[in-house]
Amino acid sequence: MLITAPQLPICPLDPLNDVDHDGICGNIDNCQALANADQLDTDGDGIGSVCDNCPTVANPLQTDSNHNDVGDACDYVCGDADGSRAVDISDAVYLIAYIFSGGAAPNPLPAGDADCGSNIDISDAVYLIAYIFSGGPAPCAACK
Repeated sequence: MLITAPQLPICPLDPLNDVDHDGICGNIDNCQALANADQLDTDGDGIGSVCDNCPTVANPLQTDSNHNDVGDACDYVCGDADGSRAVDISDAVYLIAYIFSGGAAPNPLPAGDADCGSNIDISDAVYLIAYIFSGGPAPCAACK
């Protein structure tokens, strides 16, 4: 009768012993549910990109209020600075209050960057006004 030594776990600090079989122990794996040996985390939020519900914007809590599998940090209407889910004049007013009066920031911040300039400034409010009243390009048309 052949007697073999008991197998030691590959990952002694991981009770599931690398459940996704990517070679990264669960206690240090940034995506324990899906194999991702490269541990790519494009937004730097500590969640592996293959598991991240918003891989382009840091959202370490992975909040998804409407349960549509898109993280709240990425689930927005571009140009909808006030969060009403529609783009209208109140969004331009909201941006003006934010820029000049210290009003609340758009949430998420990229929702207010209507002209894709990578920051929120008066040109975003002007862009929205042109869209609403003059038939200008839709918010974020230049960055899609």
